[in-house]
Amino acid sequence: IDVAIQRGGLPGLPGAGAPAELRWKRTSATPWFGWEDAGLFSGVAPVVDVTGGTERRPAILHTRAGTTLVAYESDVGGQGVRVSSMARGETAWTATAVHNDQPGGAIQSPCLVETDTGELLLYHWHHVFVDTTRTDVFVRGYLSTDDGVTWSLLGEDLTGGAFTDGNP
Repeated sequence: IDVAIQRGGLPGLPGAGAPAELRWKRTSATPWFGWEDAGLFSGVAPVVDVTGGTERRPAILHTRAGTTLVAYESDVGGQGVRVSSMARGETAWTATAVHNDQPGGAIQSPCLVETDTGELLLYHWHHVFVDTTRTDVFVRGYLSTDDGVTWSLLGEDLTGGAFTDGNP
């Protein structure tokens, strides 16, 4: 990771003078991120150990309660959706398997939403390979009322019918 100074200034706490602002990017990437007060950038750590598996398409949500959630596709223990969370003040991620699929299907593109009441919703595509020429695709949803610790199924088919894809 490359870290650069976006704006020069004095190190230290806010109110002690104009603070320096930092930005960061992966060495091989083009876009820069951050530009935050130097006191806010505290480090970088992986969300999940990907040894022996593939995790992809993360969706990130920081809840009003202060928990950071990352939902992602995972093929560890069968393809499915996992949610890793870290509460405010914690230093380690916890992972929960929300859904593991049976053979003959695929899970894709998780999305996290926080409602006005603080409930959390997780949606994702569920592909069912019907045969070699057709795949039916459903939207599956889950609900958490405890800041992402546990999830309950809202429905297997929230759109009232499958989308059909001609490609398996």
